[in-house]
Amino acid sequence: MLNAYQYGTYVNEYDADPRHSQPGITYSDEVLEHYKNHDDPINYPDTNWWDEVAKDWAGKTQHSLSVSGGTDKVSFYTSAQYMWQDAIYRNSAQDYKQFQLISNLDAKISKSVRFSLDILGRQEQRQRGIYSTPYLFTYFFSTFPGSAPYYPNGLPRVGYDGITRNAAIMVTDLPGSNNYTNNILNIKPLLHIDLDFLTKGLYVEGYAAIDYTFSDGKQINQPYDLYYYDNATQEYQNKRSDTGQISLNDWATRYSTITLNGRIGYERTFNDVHKVNAFVAYEQSKYNYHTLSGYRTNFLSNTLMDLFAGSDVPADKDNGGYSDATARVNFFGRVNYSYKDKYLAEFTMRYDGSMNFAPGHRWGAFPSFSLGWVLSEEKFFEPVKPYIDFLKLKASWGQMGNDNITAYQYLSQYAFTSRGAYFGTGDGAALNKGFYLTRTANPLVTWETANTTNLGFSATFLNGKFSLDFDWFKSKRRDILITRSASIPAYSGLVLPAENLGKVNNSGVEIVASYRDKAGDFEWGITGNFTYAENKVVYMDEAVATPEWQRTTGNPIDGLVLYKALGIYQNQAQVDNTPHMDNAAPGDLIYQDTNGDGTITWDDAIRLNESATPKIVYGFTLNGSWKGLDLNIFFQGQAKAVQLVQPTMNMVTDFYEGRWRTENTVEENLNARWPKAFIKQTYGDTWNGTASTWWLRNAAFLRLKSVELGYTLPKSWTTKMGIQRWRFYVNGNNLFTFDKMKICDPEVGTSKDDNGYAINSNGILAYPLQRMITFGTNITF
Repeated sequence: MLNAYQYGTYVNEYDADPRHSQPGITYSDEVLEHYKNHDDPINYPDTNWWDEVAKDWAGKTQHSLSVSGGTDKVSFYTSAQYMWQDAIYRNSAQDYKQFQLISNLDAKISKSVRFSLDILGRQEQRQRGIYSTPYLFTYFFSTFPGSAPYYPNGLPRVGYDGITRNAAIMVTDLPGSNNYTNNILNIKPLLHIDLDFLTKGLYVEGYAAIDYTFSDGKQINQPYDLYYYDNATQEYQNKRSDTGQISLNDWATRYSTITLNGRIGYERTFNDVHKVNAFVAYEQSKYNYHTLSGYRTNFLSNTLMDLFAGSDVPADKDNGGYSDATARVNFFGRVNYSYKDKYLAEFTMRYDGSMNFAPGHRWGAFPSFSLGWVLSEEKFFEPVKPYIDFLKLKASWGQMGNDNITAYQYLSQYAFTSRGAYFGTGDGAALNKGFYLTRTANPLVTWETANTTNLGFSATFLNGKFSLDFDWFKSKRRDILITRSASIPAYSGLVLPAENLGKVNNSGVEIVASYRDKAGDFEWGITGNFTYAENKVVYMDEAVATPEWQRTTGNPIDGLVLYKALGIYQNQAQVDNTPHMDNAAPGDLIYQDTNGDGTITWDDAIRLNESATPKIVYGFTLNGSWKGLDLNIFFQGQAKAVQLVQPTMNMVTDFYEGRWRTENTVEENLNARWPKAFIKQTYGDTWNGTASTWWLRNAAFLRLKSVELGYTLPKSWTTKMGIQRWRFYVNGNNLFTFDKMKICDPEVGTSKDDNGYAINSNGILAYPLQRMITFGTNITF
């Protein structure tokens, strides 16, 4: 980030541009000298706000205790876990706690009847501030470095421009708190009955899954004291923040999913060569959601923060509530057959019904099948066996349905309004509450579908030491729900529903390879995976007048729309002889005149065949062990991805040092990495602040995701202590990332508007990826 002198210099360069409306220079030479010399910490501080707000390390602790045992009839497993994690902010009361209890019971009631009961209970306690992460990070990166969080005497300062918010105070509990608790209960009883007395291999099985969550929380907003220094009186003056009123938002939410599943299955082997495994099943699930909230303000103090203690004046209180429900019914079955484990076949059929769709459109049938051939079991393969231990060819095709959409789109949606219609005449006329249409119904809305084809093989070599899996896939998504908001202009006033219109194709390859070996007491292995995938829009609703080079069709679904930048104008003659935006000047970016009309407008923007979604994702794991020592190293990475990163907020040093300047030599400006000074977020600089390829960065990276080194004490030591196994370990997560972005996490995408126009990298305002070091021990009795 820039220091105060650099920031002031940059802003002055921006102010000196006659195209900008603000008059004069913001920072005089005298002020800049103070910032440069650090000679007046009260009036001219110099602050790195990230260092002031964020800690180098935040604590985390996790403990678990598990007990298992039983007999040949009954077995059990119970585990209790506790986890606590601190926030990265300094002087913050924010943290996260989790308590979890797991209990699993398995009972063999008789020779043919088995019963199991799985229970999970978890409580999550989150203590947060009243400001969201993107909002906080906006302040971290936009706060002028020539301000400071505290005066030398420790008093908290107001913002540099008189705004009461102070980034270092915003992360504390002085402005208030936003604390909530999630209570989660999952229960799953299962009963399995073998029906061998009817025919061998026949069974019935059923379970009920009950998932229940209850959440409640309170957000308290309260005033707090900040100060400014009055140079005239040489005194610190109090400036109370915000409205001076204490307010409370109290809410509670409950939601549940109840699933019932029953199946009849058959599993048997005939003559040691024919294996049959089949079942038919029925499943139904129902989801319910309800939330209730209340609001009060004008509390006398923050000692008693319950709704009744707030103001009862109608303008000082509010409440709200909302309910939702949906359900699904599924009939499905599968038949699996193999002959000598050499010829394999499987067929699956689903018939699913969803409450999200209108009657007559709720049901969808989704078949799939797969075939396999183990060539290595054939006699003609025997000459190759010394080189290839195992080889299986596989092929599959399947159709899946998606109902994960906004429910009830087959019904018109309305909202309340306090400004409905007037009823009555003369002095008796009164404005009544009413409804207005927010979404038109689409009674034909139904399932989205995906038809996927897979071809591949699995092989092992060198007596099982090396294995390789290869899969090629192609998926055709059809009936994707989209609205015609692009082809029908907004001024029509129509509130359109979603329709099953979109078509997108996806294709790619997946490769997994591993090698394992042993030399004496030393064992080691390496496993790697590689995926290449790309998508192409076959049809998406678009405005008729959309230029060919901006159309979504034929491009990735998340392709970015932006200007193609060709360079930086070096002088006025170059500007005059090149298509340009109005009032373009030396130091501005040169944009491609895509439509050839001699001027630069948004019609010249292009849609890229690239996006923040990587086409290549890969990873590899290295592991080894020697006597009691063990080591595991995991790398992950991506390639063929880009992100748009512009110098928003407090800029960064890279943009400052590499910019075009009038004071530079001709050679320095010819080699400039960035255009002249501009301030995107404040003034909307259209010459350089508009999204363009100049600001694209390669989002490829290789990350050392985790390293764990452990040591297990010799059994000859632990058995004397009554311990079966005792292991110590140290683990590191997100240790290093090798990338070209540097500013933010390359794995976080670029935000776009509804038309696909690029805005900026989400990573700039995202909670940063944290490096984590863990020391732990596992003891088994």
